[in-house]
Amino acid sequence: MLRATRLFILAAAAALAMAACGGSVSTIAPSEAAAVSEAPASVAPPAAEAPPSEAPASASAAEGPDIGAAAAALKDVQRYALDIKASGLPQAAGAGEITMSGLVDTENDAYQLAMTGIAGLDALGGGAGISFIVIGDDVWIGTDGETYVKTPGASAMVQPIREGLAPGTLLNMVPAGAANGMATVGQEDKNGVATTHYHVTGADSPGVAEGLGQDGVMDLWVADDGGYIVSMVVDGVIDMNGTQTPMSWTMDISRINDESIEIEAPN
Repeated sequence: MLRATRLFILAAAAALAMAACGGSVSTIAPSEAAAVSEAPASVAPPAAEAPPSEAPASASAAEGPDIGAAAAALKDVQRYALDIKASGLPQAAGAGEITMSGLVDTENDAYQLAMTGIAGLDALGGGAGISFIVIGDDVWIGTDGETYVKTPGASAMVQPIREGLAPGTLLNMVPAGAANGMATVGQEDKNGVATTHYHVTGADSPGVAEGLGQDGVMDLWVADDGGYIVSMVVDGVIDMNGTQTPMSWTMDISRINDESIEIEAPN
């Protein structure tokens, strides 16, 4: 059981690292940011959003946001829900989607994380996914989202996942120079937060065209108060071992500094 559990962790870490790195997409140099992590698949997805104040086609030209600073600003958000979806990655089971949903409490160094869609988990006995509860150096792991087993020595093994979820690492999805071509779409309510929506395509930015293809698209929502990333969507084609592969990647942050987020050790 312990060996299988360690294999689960390594599989999850590998999938998360690939999702964060986005294959061979070129990256910006991110600002230093605090590490984060996430929660059970039971976390509700962000509510439907209000329509944008302007359509991307009418976005106004601008130098674009400071994406590194927006990622670094997440260190000031101590509690939140995090939802990541990625498709087109070799770690996905079949041609499916990898999902990572979770709760983060950086103040108490506590995380809940659930991942699904990772190839090979069925063969290891992991079923459809794997779940983690991390509180300080203590780690509990489960495969059904309800029953958890405390796993000695697992803290060091989940560190790659913590690092993979760090805002700076997540910025590896951003093609080099993408911010220079980003235009302001308008003010929008996103995940319950007042934000500014930015949009860029491969036609607007050589960096996006190189990293995601000419038809590549990236959207970014940055909180008006606090300046942190609230949501990011990346769609395009990336080089995966010499093959041009369609991919998509989304990240949503919600329940900002929600005091009701409490991560406790399972019974």
